[in-house]
Amino acid sequence: MVLDGGDDNPVKLHAWRAIIEYIVEYADSLLALLVALVFAVLGPLGLVSQAAINGSILGTLAVIAIMMLRDRGNAKSLSQKTREELRRIVADGATVLILRGTEVQAAHAEARKDTHYWFFKGGTGTYLRAVTLPKCLEDRRRRMEFRIEIIDPRDFDACRRYDNFRLSRSQGTNGTGDSWTEGQARLESYATIFAACWYNQYRDFLMIRVGLTRIASTFRYDMSSRQLIITRDDPELPAELVPHQAALFAAYDRELETSFGQAEPVDVVLARQKVNLSAQPGPGEVQTLLDVLGLAPEQGLSHRDAASIVEKALNAQNPYPTKHES
Repeated sequence: MVLDGGDDNPVKLHAWRAIIEYIVEYADSLLALLVALVFAVLGPLGLVSQAAINGSILGTLAVIAIMMLRDRGNAKSLSQKTREELRRIVADGATVLILRGTEVQAAHAEARKDTHYWFFKGGTGTYLRAVTLPKCLEDRRRRMEFRIEIIDPRDFDACRRYDNFRLSRSQGTNGTGDSWTEGQARLESYATIFAACWYNQYRDFLMIRVGLTRIASTFRYDMSSRQLIITRDDPELPAELVPHQAALFAAYDRELETSFGQAEPVDVVLARQKVNLSAQPGPGEVQTLLDVLGLAPEQGLSHRDAASIVEKALNAQNPYPTKHES
């Protein structure tokens, strides 16, 4: 097959266009080269004066200087664009960010913004009751879904393991200066169950589910639509943040859903139907609620323990207070 050699041949037109673009782009370089070659030939032949040669040299140097400035400017612009692109790639592809100190509470505050769900898996949910639940539910028009997985308060061994862990850490103190006591894990878990039922009764546009596990974990998982925050019960240890765009976020989402599916569910809806909790509930309502849910301990609850559960459920103190939680 023979290509048409006419002017309308697209291959020929493309070639000419490429040549013209090259000449335009490097016109200054070609001019400097041409001048240098001309005077390099004419000078030795004595066809031009020394003054003309000197002038041509200065002109050529000027053109070269302009070319160098242009190239440096282009390189700087390209370098800046490259750095910006690298920052964007790193941000978009980020998997895990390390958080320390007040950065953890700042991340929680950011995670609560505009999220429509919160999935929690951890020990007993103290921070969840003190900060996350009330903060997320401040806007009564906001639809929220909570999924909470905590230690089963009826499981003596799981509660004992968690108590031992907390008692072995910095003598069991938290950010409020309070000390963890033996048997507290059971009361804290009961408080989270009571808080979930109370909020479910007094907040509209809320779906809240609670699952009880027999595994005492030292990690806490807080997942919103923005990010996942993984913390430990020791605030001196670093935390991890997984942004929602990272592949790990979806993997953790599946893991938390699978874990919750294996936990024993608490019938929060039944509690709303069968128990009318007061706006300011008393200790007697704790036993009533647990009886309806089938979660009451065999030995029952003392009046002091029931009162402690109500206080922890609805008036919990932030164990890690910072300016971000005000």
